[in-house]
Amino acid sequence: MPPPQKVLISGAGIAGSVLAFWLHRATPTTQITLIERAPALRLTGASVDIRGSAIDVVKLMGLLDKIREQTTPEAGVQCVRADGSTAWQLGATGREEMQSVTSEYEIFRGALARILLEPIEGKVELVLGEWVEGFEQGEKGVDVRFGNGMESGSPGGRVTFLRPDPDPRGRTRAYLCNVTLPAQTKERDRLNEALEQGDKAYMTMLEDLFKYAGWLAPAVLKGMRESDDFYCSLFAQTRSPKLCNGRVVLLGDAGYATPGIGTSLAIIGGYVLAGESLRHDGDMVKACKAYEDLMLPYAKSQQKGGGAMRYANPQTAWGIAARNAVMGAATGLMLDRVVMAGAAWLGFSERKLAMPEYPWPAQ
Repeated sequence: MPPPQKVLISGAGIAGSVLAFWLHRATPTTQITLIERAPALRLTGASVDIRGSAIDVVKLMGLLDKIREQTTPEAGVQCVRADGSTAWQLGATGREEMQSVTSEYEIFRGALARILLEPIEGKVELVLGEWVEGFEQGEKGVDVRFGNGMESGSPGGRVTFLRPDPDPRGRTRAYLCNVTLPAQTKERDRLNEALEQGDKAYMTMLEDLFKYAGWLAPAVLKGMRESDDFYCSLFAQTRSPKLCNGRVVLLGDAGYATPGIGTSLAIIGGYVLAGESLRHDGDMVKACKAYEDLMLPYAKSQQKGGGAMRYANPQTAWGIAARNAVMGAATGLMLDRVVMAGAAWLGFSERKLAMPEYPWPAQ
């Protein structure tokens, strides 16, 4: 068993919570501090999903049943025309080893974050309203500097997406997404500026972007202002050439944000980093390098292309018509189900990370 250490985790999100769980499991005497820049835990957010090796990790954590209890009742994705009629729909597969756009484990980010935080309550020190301003490597550790006192016209890629909520009182979740092209730097700058200014500024920007979007956009914008559960973030990929620098690593979205599988990568990354710490008897330099050697190629393999969101959400009315024609024909002929069933029959499944068998202490 590795010797007790002091570990700082910046970001109390999915990856940070999973890492804290497994570090404590590996060495219960390790002093773990979890800091979060927000003044309160961010237990809100849109629907996320769990896939591939991440399913194995949450099973090992004993949390799969809790996650299953709070999954959304989403049965698939349905695209509607301006008049509300169905253009096409894509259903869930019902198989965790071969999932469609709708996962077998669709769950809202806030619910998942809460589930992952519960097992580490009282076992780690949680500090809110704090962040890392910088750090310096030393022979025996890392010196950290803290920031808060501790040492309308064309469719333009706009999307209104509705998702079911398991709340027994009955309600619908919605998210508004603006997909930009690489050349649209001014639009991205506007999104980034609003994000930095906070929720109110982002709401105002969304109202401006979606006021003429049609369909249910007006009702969604009205509900946005009335809701106490608003969450905004960038929907982008992080492609870092490396994941570690000595004893400091990039974990989760900081190192490999990937729309569609980013939550699963965060769960896997937290598990692997803690496991490598255990496997290398607390030698964090070797553990961090081993984590990078495992996670970097795997994360890159999940980041192929990067244009799926742009293809699914065209910038022009002509593009939307073409998309609906193609997807309508494919789903109308049930080609999506035929392909998924054929792939499963042939033994294809979602790619998993070949993780070592870590010597976790018996509980």
